[in-house]
This record gives sequence, C-alpha cells and structure tokens, in this order.
Amino acid sequence: MSSSSNRHNIFFSDEDKEAVESFLDELEDKEAKVCRDIAEDFFQQQNIDLAMFCLATAHEKDPNLADFERCKEAYVAHKVVSKKSNMRNWPVEEIERSYKRKAQMFHPDKFSSVAANTAMKHINAAREILSDSRTRNALHKVMRYKRR
Repeated sequence: MSSSSNRHNIFFSDEDKEAVESFLDELEDKEAKVCRDIAEDFFQQQNIDLAMFCLATAHEKDPNLADFERCKEAYVAHKVVSKKSNMRNWPVEEIERSYKRKAQMFHPDKFSSVAANTAMKHINAAREILSDSRTRNALHKVMRYKRR
C-alpha cells in the first residue's frame, strides 16, 4: 500500500475513497508549498481533516517544509478542541507548564500559520478555565452532563 493510500485511510472513511482518490490526483502535480497553502485554506474553512491531509501531502513532498511541525501541532490542537475529551485533574503547576510550552510554540509572532491566532485563543481559554478550580469543576460537570 502506498504512503498516500495510508494517509487517506487515516483521515477518511471508505465512503469517501473515490473523492479522496480524485483529490490525490489533483494534489499529485502540486508543489509542497502549494499543498501547504491549500491546507491553510482548508483550515480557514474549518475543514481540519482536509487541512491535515494536505499538510501531510506537503510534508511527504518536502520533509524540510518550513513550520510543518508547528502547523501539524496547531491543526491537531484545533482537532482536539473540537472533540470531547477525557479531562484529567492536573495540578495548576502542570497546567502552567503546558501553557508556557504551547504559548511559545504557537505564538503568532513566531509561527506563520493561519491556525496560530485561534490556537492561541484556545490555549489561553483553556488556561483561564483550567487554572481556577471553580471554573474547572463547573466545566467537568457540564462535560459529564453532555456525555449522557
């Protein structure tokens, strides 16, 4: 199985196979930077799966593509935010350490992806909510209620 087949199997269901194959053919002739630009366009359209797919294609074409890792991390951060997740009862110190790492990684002045600004907004909001035990407990209650 080719790496492009592996890539689309990760992101898409069997029902989408025909559309994915057609899209793969279209991306095949594009340069890595063009694929990354297409990824950024999909991200702006809030289609994170296609953005991640195009970014993976760009990286396959040019493993040294600038900002690939940060783009990938930003897209993954948005993907995670869009899904319900199991929340841990992290100590405030761990939340602060994680916040500092993420804030440095995704700061818009140091990272040129269109995902940077909204990634920072999510990171700041998460820190604000999770650092305060009252708001964290309220969030946990809401999330448990929504899961039922």
